[in-house]
Amino acid sequence: MFFNALPRSVAVFPVVFEGKIKAVLALASLVEFAPSQLGFLEQLTANLGIVLNSIEVTMQTEELLKQSQKLAAELTTQQTELQQTNEQLGQKAQQLAEQNAEVERKNREIEQARRALEEKASELALTSKYKSEFLANMSHELRTPLNSILILGQQLGDNPEHNLSAKQVEYARTIHSAGTDLLNLITDILDLSKIESGTVTVDAEDVLFSDVITTLGRTFRLEAERRKLNFEVELDPNLPRRIVTDSKRLLQVLKNLLSNAFKFTAHGGVRPPRGTCDRRLDARAWDPDPRRGGGELRSERHGHRHSAREAETHLRGVFSRPTPAPAASTAERA
Repeated sequence: MFFNALPRSVAVFPVVFEGKIKAVLALASLVEFAPSQLGFLEQLTANLGIVLNSIEVTMQTEELLKQSQKLAAELTTQQTELQQTNEQLGQKAQQLAEQNAEVERKNREIEQARRALEEKASELALTSKYKSEFLANMSHELRTPLNSILILGQQLGDNPEHNLSAKQVEYARTIHSAGTDLLNLITDILDLSKIESGTVTVDAEDVLFSDVITTLGRTFRLEAERRKLNFEVELDPNLPRRIVTDSKRLLQVLKNLLSNAFKFTAHGGVRPPRGTCDRRLDARAWDPDPRRGGGELRSERHGHRHSAREAETHLRGVFSRPTPAPAASTAERA
């Protein structure tokens, strides 16, 4: 049961520790406080100051301990992260060292290759020099007897005394024509600067197919008779009368192809192709497969055919670096 009443006496005691007030203790009573009670309360407040200070210090210590533990955990985490970072840096440093070693090894290999190339270039330059000197010397050795053959062949072909038969005159003209071709071939071989740089020019001119047929017949008819082979050279009626091309190289290619055909034919005969193709030939896009329009050289020996692939292989031996055909070769019909 509660009731309200005014206190008879009120006692207020400050709780002090080392001169600082920590708290205030106020007590009310319906009777007067006895002196012994007041003395007890004074002693009690002195002890309360010590107790309150201890509690405050303990709480501060706990708070500091929590902060210290938190900082210690954060420091441990940072140390772990730092250790991982150091390990990653170590791995990257090792990889960088390996890359540097690989780069140094490749640099050494490149330097060795460069030195080897320089040595090869020096050897090639020396070889080219010796080759040029050899060919220059050989040209004089070859031209002297060849010029004599040409002069004699021309004189026999002209037959000024009219004491040779028509067949002998034809043979003499064949000798003169073959010697002229050989002289032109020697001239091309000696022009090393153009051949090695791939700048051999094409001298395009009007070439009559009839002249080509006459030249081939005069050149190989005697060989066909000697080998007892049939040799037919015919023109397709659909062919134009003339063509714009390099006559010297055209005849050189045809003569090489026919020479191979005669060399590998023991029986039967040799007949060059005489027809036209469905498209314009281009040396940059020549297809050697007969199934796709490529040419072939027929040799009537048990049905054998010299394919255009064999011809291409031989052509590569004739011209070390092929010259592209003119952009627009024209054929003029009669």
